[in-house]
Amino acid sequence: MSVGGQSIQHFPLRRYIGDIFKTEPFPFRNIGGFLGKDNDKKFRVPILRNITKTAPYFHNGAVKDLKEVIKIMSRYQIGEEFSPEQIEDVIAFFKTLEGKIVPYDVNLTPEANLSHYNLKGSNLSNMDLHGINLKYANLQNCNFFETNLKGANLAFAKVKGANFTSADLRFASLNYVDLRKIDFIETQLQGINLQHALWRGGKECAKGSFGKCL
Repeated sequence: MSVGGQSIQHFPLRRYIGDIFKTEPFPFRNIGGFLGKDNDKKFRVPILRNITKTAPYFHNGAVKDLKEVIKIMSRYQIGEEFSPEQIEDVIAFFKTLEGKIVPYDVNLTPEANLSHYNLKGSNLSNMDLHGINLKYANLQNCNFFETNLKGANLAFAKVKGANFTSADLRFASLNYVDLRKIDFIETQLQGINLQHALWRGGKECAKGSFGKCL
């Protein structure tokens, strides 16, 4: 039913440089350890179901155009570049694999458990997330503008580049969080717990008092 996704294969099979990729030997960022335990460049083969509807492509979203993906794969996997007609034939086949997109929404409800989740770059503005568990979560570059995080657990979370403007962080736990470059503009911080968090200048809030860290 998934049409693929059942094996691990090496990519690329052939050495390359140029095109949209400007470096070698491997131009993709190794996000999430995709290069494998021993850096062996082995990837899970993606499923083809609804591939025409699920751009961008490759594990890190490096390419948005499906025609470009087919051209890259033909050149660096089988060693010859498909003609425009062949590319259209492949896309025609892919379209026969279209079906209903199944939603896999993250449960972003109050008091949800999202510990260890990777939410990097997510827009979580104007949401009610009071009491949510984001312990050890990756919240880098997330937008929490006017979001209710009252009583939330953000202990050990990565918050580099996060926007907490006008957010409600009252009684939230930010234990052991690196806040050295975070601005709290018009943020509600009553009762916030900052035990061992790093504040500006590398100052550690050993006693968890926000006022002593300012």
